[in-house]
Amino acid sequence: RLHFQNTVNSLLRRHQWSFATARDTISKGHHRPYSTDWSASYTLPAGFIRLLRLTTTDPALPVNEFAIEGRSILT
Repeated sequence: RLHFQNTVNSLLRRHQWSFATARDTISKGHHRPYSTDWSASYTLPAGFIRLLRLTTTDPALPVNEFAIEGRSILT
């Protein structure tokens, strides 16, 4: 019981389980990234465990590079 949630999250991160896959819309963060390598910050959704792919609503603007820092996705 003590380690149950950590074990579940670890297993969910290791594999692309179809039953545990969800899509979500992310919101722009309230602050700019500290690093000059990134131009925007987005808040991770509640319950976030693993990011499989990051896309935009405009296919002409693919997101090829990103980083996760704390509770933010940097692009």
